[in-house]
Amino acid sequence: MLRNLYAEMIRRDVSIRDIEEIIGKSRRTARDKIKGVTPFTFPEAQKIRKSLFPDIPIDYLFADDQENDHKDMKQ
Repeated sequence: MLRNLYAEMIRRDVSIRDIEEIIGKSRRTARDKIKGVTPFTFPEAQKIRKSLFPDIPIDYLFADDQENDHKDMKQ
């Protein structure tokens, strides 16, 4: 799961439907991308950030859990 994206969605009351409309995909596809089953394309990530989270760095929003886990291990 893309924990940072999901957390920001909750904080800002952004729904999966909002994401699906921005990327032009089905609800199932949007949900699978948020869960990390399939990756967002870079253009999709850019659209989501620009439309919903313009003040948050894209690399933070779309950091995968493995990246976060590795950072936690180094500390």
